Amino acid sequence: PRTCSSMQHHEFEREAVPKSAYKSYLSFLAIFAGRHTAGTEFTIGPLFIVHGASATDVVLGLLLGNVLATLSWRFICAPVAMKTRCTTFYQLEKICGKRTVLCYNLFVGVLLSMIAGAMCTVSATAIGDILHAPMPGLHDFLPSSWAFSAIVMTVAIITSLIAAFGYTFVARFSIIIVPYMLAVILYMGIQSLRLFKVNSFSDFWEVASLQVWTDKLPEPGFAKFGFWHCVCSAWFCDLLLHIGMLDLSILRYGKSSRVGWCSAIGMFAGHYVTWIVAGLLYALQLQADPNDIDVKPGPMAKAVAGTNGLVCVILAGWSTANPCLYEAGLAFQSVFGERSNTRLITIGMGCLAGVAGLFPAVVMRILELLAYGGLVVMPMGVVLFCDCFVLPRLELQSEAYENNVSSWPATITWFATNLVTLPLVITDTLAVFFAPLPGMLLAAVLYMAGSWLRDKRSKAVNLKLKSDELDIEGNANHDETTETSRSESNSDASHL
Repeated sequence: PRTCSSMQHHEFEREAVPKSAYKSYLSFLAIFAGRHTAGTEFTIGPLFIVHGASATDVVLGLLLGNVLATLSWRFICAPVAMKTRCTTFYQLEKICGKRTVLCYNLFVGVLLSMIAGAMCTVSATAIGDILHAPMPGLHDFLPSSWAFSAIVMTVAIITSLIAAFGYTFVARFSIIIVPYMLAVILYMGIQSLRLFKVNSFSDFWEVASLQVWTDKLPEPGFAKFGFWHCVCSAWFCDLLLHIGMLDLSILRYGKSSRVGWCSAIGMFAGHYVTWIVAGLLYALQLQADPNDIDVKPGPMAKAVAGTNGLVCVILAGWSTANPCLYEAGLAFQSVFGERSNTRLITIGMGCLAGVAGLFPAVVMRILELLAYGGLVVMPMGVVLFCDCFVLPRLELQSEAYENNVSSWPATITWFATNLVTLPLVITDTLAVFFAPLPGMLLAAVLYMAGSWLRDKRSKAVNLKLKSDELDIEGNANHDETTETSRSESNSDASHL
């Protein structure tokens, strides 16, 4: 048995989390608040201005989208986490087998590292402002300078060291920094409204409509956003975490599925409020210099909150990168096997995150990165949900690979769904933020239909085998009876 001290460093990569390792609601509130009051929010908030959204689109659309995201965590992701108590990667291995999950883990690990890299870049903009390092622009693809690249790599390495200590350490780190970050973000919001001379709600709406989210034409290379774009971008911004089920690896430590409600603090104090505050900061930057369209979270925060703004942006990047690297480490730990060192793998993921963060396009296109990544991962999340709750009710075999049953329905579902949705998005037939809606329905139908066909075929094969066994047994009995009759006839003849 494990001692208490060793238990603290054990991440239960290939087993269910025991009751003794369950975490309090406070740790989940801290994780969600820290991860979603994040560096990306200071980048995503201005992008709604860049995409030409209106005030109504932003204020109401983002509100509805974040409500839907919270419900997705509570009623889709959390119940699966409570039933399985396993990491996303190990649970999928039980369903799909090692070969399919190997492809999945490689993709997810790289994706999470890229997201963490974007967070490191956001933190680096604050440090770069202090050190006067040249920073990348809105349309840049390559690194802007060696100095900024060195800052990004340093931030990535420090972040990976924190993440390497596991869930408990990441949660404690979030508990410490979240109150400070929320206080600074609130201050920046209030100070921004003062600078815009807002004294009432009518003043706010006038400023929001005429100076911030003005429904203008988007910047070159960026699509025009409307109400439903804002709804779906808020809902599916973290698609890979809730419906995509990557948060099983975190929520499995919860005491009940009610832990899913903890996501609300991340969606509203984090996403909703921080996106709006970041939009106000960006609008103030444009007001000071209309030609300065670059999204630079550090300088934006400093202009309103001084040094506290810079510190807040640094911590916001770290608070998101930490859990991302933690989950990326678990993904690659599944690739390398049980005996691999999760901490060393997590540090390696941090180095990969640093390399990704060197390219400004990863940050400036973070909404698209999250949307495309979530779209690719989403079918497997649907597979996990259906396997846990739908297949047992239909009396179909769940956890196929674990029970030595063919796992082709899950593999076909993943590849076929992406084969349909990705071309629609790439050819601009369907916006990437809308593609998950038909994608989820398609994935559910494919997996349930495939599982039904597999089990029907399996039953037919088993019936045929039983029938053949009965025929063989019957023939054997018939031969034995015939042989007995012949023996008896020969015996009678000999007596005569």
